[in-house]
Amino acid sequence: AALAFGSSLRGIIQTDLPVSPAMTQALTDFQSPVFVSPRNISFEGTQFTGTGTTFVLDLAHEGLVGRNRVDRGQIIALDILPMTTWSGRLFSMGRLVAASNADLHATIHRGGHPLGPVLAVALAFAHELHVSRIVVPDGNLAEDPWIHRATELLAATGVDLVTVPREELHELDLVEEDIS
Repeated sequence: AALAFGSSLRGIIQTDLPVSPAMTQALTDFQSPVFVSPRNISFEGTQFTGTGTTFVLDLAHEGLVGRNRVDRGQIIALDILPMTTWSGRLFSMGRLVAASNADLHATIHRGGHPLGPVLAVALAFAHELHVSRIVVPDGNLAEDPWIHRATELLAATGVDLVTVPREELHELDLVEEDIS
């Protein structure tokens, strides 16, 4: 919710499942100076279930496909399309395309970052697909203070957030070569 709603998320937060103290602290730090206070806190709070799957965000809707091999975790290119023109989701071994209202949230919530709602969607799928890393193909974001805060927030969920220059995706063996 913090990623999607930015500074609009405030006050006391009640969750169905308990939140760990580490997640509580990460959320408080991420939202600062906006006051947030999760109430259902427990040392047995939600636990990380990632097993090595990597999401590579297809921010430019290029048709990226994750490069998968037997000797490592699955790599899935995640493309989030606007619900105004798309619906549902399509999943293959190396690509997940899903419709979302993330683009709407990116434009209306103050105090957020345009990438926040996209990361919120990725994180929503992370549990189901055992994701432990999200790769953002935009090297210009590496020094962005919001990205540093988001990296700390996602780390509390057990997911690493990594930014790399777009041109390095092939060199890092994350996506299939372009078919041109």
